[in-house]
Amino acid sequence: MPNFQAAPPTVTLSEAAATLGLHATTLSRWCRLGLVKEATLTATGWHMPRTVVATLDPLIHSAYTIKQVAKSWNISPRTVQRYISAGHLIANRLPAKKRGQLRITESALLAFESSTQPPAA
Repeated sequence: MPNFQAAPPTVTLSEAAATLGLHATTLSRWCRLGLVKEATLTATGWHMPRTVVATLDPLIHSAYTIKQVAKSWNISPRTVQRYISAGHLIANRLPAKKRGQLRITESALLAFESSTQPPAA
């Protein structure tokens, strides 16, 4: 008799986004960009193992505001916003209950710094 292993329990993109406190559009973008490698796109939308949600939580909540990044780089917050608007720096919008504030993860900062020259002081 064949030995079938059950697939790990999965959650929908909306369920994962709600659990993580992210906007569903942000998590969808991460999936499309391949940042959530375990996510799969099916006919009903994105799905991911429940265990992935737990691993994403610390990454999301260790993020910086635009003002914090600007102060660290010794540039204006508007310059950081321009990097975000131009698509050079990835920022994530928090849910509406937190007024849609943007947060920039450590990994996004590292990716930006490695792909460009450091911001001018």
